[in-house]
Amino acid sequence: MTHHHGYTARRQGDRARRFRRQLGLISGALLCGFSARASAQLLERYEPSGIPGYPDWFTDGVQPSADTGYEPLPVKVGATQVDPVLTESAGYDSNVVNSTQPKASATIETAPSVHAGTDWARNAIDLSLSADDVRYLNAPTESYTAWNASAGGRLDVGDDHGTLAFTHADIFSLPTEIGTFGFFRPVETIIEDGRASYQWQLGKFVLTPSIDIAAYTNSGGGVPVEQVKRDDRIATTATLALNYEFSGMASLVLIGSDTEARFSFTTPGTPSLNDSDISVLGGIDVHPEGVLRYRALIGYEQLDYSAAGLPNTSTPAAELDAVWEPTPLTTLTGRVTRSLQNSPGAPDGTYTYTAAHMRIDHAYLRNLILDASADYQLGDFASNGSHQSLYIASTGATWQLNRGLALALNYSFEAFSATGPFARDTTRSIATVKLTLRPGALD
Repeated sequence: MTHHHGYTARRQGDRARRFRRQLGLISGALLCGFSARASAQLLERYEPSGIPGYPDWFTDGVQPSADTGYEPLPVKVGATQVDPVLTESAGYDSNVVNSTQPKASATIETAPSVHAGTDWARNAIDLSLSADDVRYLNAPTESYTAWNASAGGRLDVGDDHGTLAFTHADIFSLPTEIGTFGFFRPVETIIEDGRASYQWQLGKFVLTPSIDIAAYTNSGGGVPVEQVKRDDRIATTATLALNYEFSGMASLVLIGSDTEARFSFTTPGTPSLNDSDISVLGGIDVHPEGVLRYRALIGYEQLDYSAAGLPNTSTPAAELDAVWEPTPLTTLTGRVTRSLQNSPGAPDGTYTYTAAHMRIDHAYLRNLILDASADYQLGDFASNGSHQSLYIASTGATWQLNRGLALALNYSFEAFSATGPFARDTTRSIATVKLTLRPGALD
């Protein structure tokens, strides 16, 4: 689970462009934040797509493609575009709790969502509501229902932009993820997040100060309550981003961020986990209209605890992103990140998290999208010298029957390894068939 709100200097995308993208390119872009089942970074999982104040660099980076007649389109209601979606999946999980004594289960997943946004030339208001209900038929205690409600607005003042956004998220960390120690049931985290920012256009310079306040409340996990409640906190993040556009297609970027985390629960006899997390990153953002877009931010992150008995932590930090479209039919996306993360089960609550992701989407036919991806995640827990690593290989195919109906087949293989107090080496296979319905797009 993350303390901070990351590196938020991302460019706002055009909403109409977003709806015209091919289904495969949309999924490729969004999955660069890693899937909910694979990522330890809660922030990346609950941030909504398409809400002002919650921009997504990858989504904005994918260029529009020609209308093939199969792209999902939103419903126009006056000056508002509404996109309701219902996804129903069935599958098989060979190792539900990532154990050395695997327990397999059939799974059923239901994921409804709706996004509504204005179609104004200036200013914007967007709303989204989504849920994800996962049932493990042979392991009912591992089932969970997550949901998210978000609202955001953008006010355009000349060339400047102000945003205000809020999200309520009820999400779950699973025993199969990096950063979980001794958990054999999902850990529920309720997040209340509010943020505000203002983007000043100063010639070739763009200055963006922002403030974010997030409250985290944890429960579950099948462990003593204090083990997860110790991570309950309110985190206040102040960020200042400076962009210098030295050409029409490239910008230099400098981002400074300071998060003050105040924990509401302290286990008797242990020091408070209150801390200050400061990061500075700099680099380049290249965003041409052509086939390649990339961003490279490198810097340093330092976390200092208020309590004298806890060791402070620091690490080189990075976020390297790329979107490459070598042909109109193929998109490659990649991301490498390194940062400090927080987990209720981790020693001292903090660990260094490194992740790499690569994915390719190819339109074999104009309504048949093939994809493949590879992920690597590493958690280093300096306080006790333990490590966790996760390798994931996935492949899939999406058949877009028409604008409103798609059928997808997916398979992934995971290899998990951990040293230290909960050492183990496990493997896991997941196969799913998924049907996605966009009722508003049906002719």
